[in-house]
Order: sequence, then C-alpha cells, then structure tokens
Amino acid sequence: MELSEIRLVVAIAGHGSLTRAAAARSTTQSALSRQLARIEHDWGGRLFDRTGRGLHLTEAGQRLLPELRALLDDADRLKSELRGGHSGLSGEVRIGMIPSTPEAITPALYRRLRASHPQLRISLFEGSGGQIEEWLTTGQVGIGIFFRHGAKPGGHNEEMLSTVDAFLVGPEGDPVTGNATVDFERLAGLPLVLARSPNSLRTRLEQMAARKGFALDVVIEANSVTLHGKLAAEGCGYAVLSSYAVSESFMGHRLSAARIVKPPVKRHLSLATTPHRPLSFAEREVAAEIRKVALEMLVP
Repeated sequence: MELSEIRLVVAIAGHGSLTRAAAARSTTQSALSRQLARIEHDWGGRLFDRTGRGLHLTEAGQRLLPELRALLDDADRLKSELRGGHSGLSGEVRIGMIPSTPEAITPALYRRLRASHPQLRISLFEGSGGQIEEWLTTGQVGIGIFFRHGAKPGGHNEEMLSTVDAFLVGPEGDPVTGNATVDFERLAGLPLVLARSPNSLRTRLEQMAARKGFALDVVIEANSVTLHGKLAAEGCGYAVLSSYAVSESFMGHRLSAARIVKPPVKRHLSLATTPHRPLSFAEREVAAEIRKVALEMLVP
C-alpha cells in the first residue's frame, strides 16, 4: 500500500461519488475509476459497491476505512513532528463540534491559526455529543468540543472549558419565560421542543423530571438548535438551551429566556482528544489554542 493510494481511497469514501472525487482532484471520472480498480486488484478485494446513486463501502471497506484513516493520521503526525519547529504547522486537524458550540470560539480560532499557520487545514464536523465521542474513540476526529451534564469531566483525555446554566426559552412576552429565572418544576405540563433521543441533555432533563414526579411533554423533536429557537419564537413549544445557544437563537427572533433553577441544569463545555492514537504536533497546538480562546472568551 502506498500513502497516495490510501489517500485516494479515503477521499473517495468521503465524497461517496467518483464524479465528486474526480472534480476535487482535478481529474476525470474514468481515470479515477481505473485507479480505484487497480488499487482494489492490488489490495485483493473490493472496497466499494457501484450503484446508480454513487459508491458505497463494502463490508470490507467499512472495516478497513478507520485503519486507513489512522495510517494517514500517523503519517501526518510524523511529518508535523519533523516540521513543527521549523516551518509552522501543516497537515489536517479534524475537530468535532456540537451545533451549540459558542459561536465566538470558531472564528477566533480560525483567524489565529490562519495568521500563524497558513498551511494548516482545519476540518469541522458537526454532530451530537454522543457522535463526537464515537468519532474520538475511532480516531475520525482528533479533537472534540461538546457538553457534558452532571459531574465534571474527569477522563484522561478530557477537560472542562466552561460551565453554563440551561435556560427555558419561549416567545417574547411569555409569562413563563418573562422573568429572570424559572423553577425546574414549572416544566411540568409545558409543551417542549427537545432533541431526539439519545441526547445527553434530554436524558438529564428526563431524569430530573422523574425525580420530581412528572414526565416531560415533548411535542416536537428536532436536533437543530437554530430550529429550537425558531419554534419557540412561534409559540410551538418551549426550548431548553444553553446561554451560548440562547444568544445565537435570539438573532432575528422575538424570544424570552429564563434561567432554570431549583435545581439548576448545569452543563460543562468539554474539550476532549482522541485516545485512538497519539496526537500530532498540529493537534496538540490546536488544542492548546482552543484552551486559550476559551479562557479569553468564555466565563467559567
């Protein structure tokens, strides 16, 4: 196996189409198809099934893809180690982020890294906390930013960036969310807009409600934080959002928000790194930069 072959297979898997992969590599579909056929012959098995809707990994391809990515990560890590102290960071750093990641972090991080390390490529993957933890476990991303509920993170590869409260969000002028705070028990009987299960915040809220002797009335399930804000503004249901998500959802919408108390719903914004492999020099530097940005812009 050559690194160029591995990069080609990983790229095709990412695009899911020879046409899109060929366009990204400035080559023709027929030339790329011949290259892939030669790789499959040399490697001794089919990696993709060809269908009218594009390419899909075979079972063998699905098993092999994480290992191929790990090989590329190792190669990039070694290259970064050699170049790190001389010509700046290079290669790719993949970061998994929840949709409600504080909006101030991403542009500030990008501007700093772009100014000091123009050769560095940052790839952002958006997903739920559970998805990001899975990506970290398999090494699909090197760095993850997500919310942890309840106890503070204590894992070897995880640290807390900030702690925030959850807010009940409704339309502007709503009597329930019109005050600064709202007791948790007030959620009983309210129509709620929450993420689909499994979701750590929803699980936490359901557990807290059960201890108080009631069940949540979830009328709409949606995994988009922005959609939660829109639905709340239209009076379709009440959303439960972090202060970061509240500030983003307020943009262009007439909303009101009350901090949930008695008890409060604490959320810990966590930074985690993959245990799947050693971090590259670039990943370590990016993680350190995230810590700096969080320290400057987020209030613990």
